[in-house]
Order: sequence, then structure tokens, then C-alpha cells
Amino acid sequence: MSATNGPVPDAHQQRLDVPPPATRPKQGLPRWADLLIAVIALILVSPILLAAAIAIRLSSRGPVIYRQRRVGRDGVIFEMFKLRTMHAASCSAGSAITAHRDSRVFPFGAWLRRTKIDELPQLVNILRGDMSVVGPRPEDPRIVADHYGPVGRETLAVRPGLTSPGSLYSCLEGEHLIDAADPEASYLRNVLPRKLGLDATYVRTTSLRVDFVLLARTIGVITGRLVMTAEARDRQDAARARQQRETARVTNPHRRPCATPAELLEGTAPPETSAQAVPCPDYLTLPAKQGGAG
Repeated sequence: MSATNGPVPDAHQQRLDVPPPATRPKQGLPRWADLLIAVIALILVSPILLAAAIAIRLSSRGPVIYRQRRVGRDGVIFEMFKLRTMHAASCSAGSAITAHRDSRVFPFGAWLRRTKIDELPQLVNILRGDMSVVGPRPEDPRIVADHYGPVGRETLAVRPGLTSPGSLYSCLEGEHLIDAADPEASYLRNVLPRKLGLDATYVRTTSLRVDFVLLARTIGVITGRLVMTAEARDRQDAARARQQRETARVTNPHRRPCATPAELLEGTAPPETSAQAVPCPDYLTLPAKQGGAG
């Protein structure tokens, strides 16, 4: 995606200049359902959060909660909460993208990231109205300013969420496509276009049923990661990726690639990318609306 969307936002900017959507897409879950799920989930996971907070303080000096600037609905910048998984001195140093086995991450933090427990404080963001339970994953303001085109900006028409098709893709397959030698460049090249394509398709086709399906898939992934070792998890993810690609080759004989959001939404494959493209994983894709991306 080209870097054509304006200057990098400064540290005090509260909103990016994002064109308003022509029509406001519906959020799948109504606001009252977001609040109800977040309250119940916070009550259920509070012992886990307390234990994790104690373990973080014993593992690494510094605060328990890490705040990240992220871009929400209509370009509004907000602070997203996470359990800290990096040494405090490393949080603001190096790449904005964390690679597999990143040296900045302390051992217990790596387990928190693998199980996604570090994301649980975002339930507070849901209560505050910054996020929804299901919605496109929010990105860093600099990445949005430099790398979001028209399709990427579609994902800013709704509240970002804890989970989405794009975040499931990143979790199950995208993590393995990030090169430790240059995490940010490989993320922008290998992960972000497909992630945005999946999330933009979700925005166009969302429904209450879709949101509950995504919630069930997410709970299944997290549960599996809690009971599996990192090595077993990596083997399972790799096997699942191979199986789903084989399934996609059978069910999509034209092998329509998903290297860019335009492919996913419009069914077109730019010649310069089609040779490197891979089929879209069936368990993440949702049917795009007919009639193109207009």
C-alpha cells in the first residue's frame, strides 16, 4: 500500500484526518451487548489479571499496564491498554512491531503474548467506548497515516475491536510471516494488506451472527494456546495454515489471491503481486458484497 495519506501524526494529535464514510456501517454487536460482555468478562478474568499483574512485577521492573496510542473510529486516537510484556526500558525503543522471540520481551511476557492474556485490559477500553468486542484491530497512528489507502480507511468507519477476521489471521498465520531482522517492513509487506482486506470485508458484511462466530473462534484459539506449549502451538498453526490453503485451492479453482485488500474485495489480482500471492484461508474469509468496492 502506498504512503500517500499525509504526515506522521505528532505525539499530541488526537485525531487523524480521515474522510467520513459515505454510509455508516452497522456495528455487529449493539453497544449494550458490548457493555454486558465486557462487564461479565472482567469479573471472570479478574483473578487472572491479578495473578498476571503480580507475576509481571516479579518478572520485570516497571508498570503493569502498558498504554499504546491507536487509531479508532473516524480517526480518533485513543490509548489502548495492555499488560506490559516488554522490559520497561525497551517499550518505546526499536520497532513498533514485535517479532517472534523478540529480545525486548521478558519470558513471562512472551507467555502472556502467546496466550493473548496481555490483551484482556482492553475490556476497559470497551467500557470506555473506545472499542467494541468485535471489530477491526486498531493500528498505530503512524502506520495508519502512511499505509492506509481507501480500503484500509473503511475499517475506521466502526469501532475497533478485541477480535476480528484480520486479528485471527495475524494470530494464526501472520505472526510467522514477520521477519525478526526487519519486523516492521515484513509486517507491512506480508501481514497488513491481508489483515486490512479481511477486516474491510468484515465491515461490509458484518452481522450479529458473524460476530458470535468470530467470538467462538477466538475463544477456541485462546483456549488452545493456554493448554499447549509454544512448540506445539507453532506446529498446529503451521499445519492448520497448510490445510486451509489446500482447501482454498480446491474451493477456489481460480486461486484468486488475497495479497491485497483490492483482491479480497473486488476479485482482481494485480500482475505484480499475483505470482507471490497465496489463497485466502477459508476459515477467515467472509463473502464480499457484489458489485465491486465502490
